[in-house]
Amino acid sequence: MNRHQPNHSRTSSTSSDTSSSSLPFPAPLPRSDFLAPDFTPSTYLSSLGHRHQTLEDLRADLRARSQQLSQELLDLVNNHYDEFLSLGGSLKGGQEKVEELRVGLMGLEKEVRGVKERVGEREGVVRRLLVEKRGLRRQMERGRRLLEWNKELESLERRLMLGAEGTVKKEDIGSEESSEESEDESDIDGAGLDLGDDEDDAAEYEMARLRKRVRDFAALKLKAERISVQHPFIVAQQARMARVKNTVLLDLSTELKHTVSSQGGNDAQRNLQLMGLYRELDAAHEAVEVIKKLPK
Repeated sequence: MNRHQPNHSRTSSTSSDTSSSSLPFPAPLPRSDFLAPDFTPSTYLSSLGHRHQTLEDLRADLRARSQQLSQELLDLVNNHYDEFLSLGGSLKGGQEKVEELRVGLMGLEKEVRGVKERVGEREGVVRRLLVEKRGLRRQMERGRRLLEWNKELESLERRLMLGAEGTVKKEDIGSEESSEESEDESDIDGAGLDLGDDEDDAAEYEMARLRKRVRDFAALKLKAERISVQHPFIVAQQARMARVKNTVLLDLSTELKHTVSSQGGNDAQRNLQLMGLYRELDAAHEAVEVIKKLPK
């Protein structure tokens, strides 16, 4: 019985080999599959599921195909090597074309450089014009402020009955006085002060008028400083400003003398108000001099 076992084993092995050899061998992968425009490795490999081939056999086929392509490329280069070497010499007239292109590019570069220079020059001109425009605007604004300042100065001069040289013509005194009183009264009325006929109301009205003139002069002085005290027009009007200040100080001096003499110096509130107006004009020492010169 032991003698029959080897024969049985050889019979099984032979039948297995016969069955394996009877299976159909897969055809080589066609080259056209790799030349498809939409070829992708993953999609191609997934489509090979119908092949009766192991993964190792497929790798071997692909490796053999790669080696075959490499050999074909090498053979192609070897077969046409002489033609590759003579390709450079067979090209004639190329230098002329290259030179033409080089000259054309140089001309284009020169034109571009010229355009850039012209644009730079235009930019400089525009920048200078913008600076000049801003300067003109500043000058126009300053001129407008100077005109307004001069108008306010003329208005204060009219109320103080001052002419161009600090005097008023005789024929204009009546009209100047009526104009002065109307302007002062409108300003004082606008401040909410009721005018009466008794002595207290008259004194209060006079104080309000003096206060208005002092503050108008102080406002003119502040505006002149904001414009520029060094401006030629402002410098030329300093004589007018001095006459206005002296006239206001004269009115304050007259009122201070009247208050001290009529009240015997006992109206402390009014005296303080007048001293405050002197301080607003930076002329407190003027008040002291007026009081010193009063008769004892």
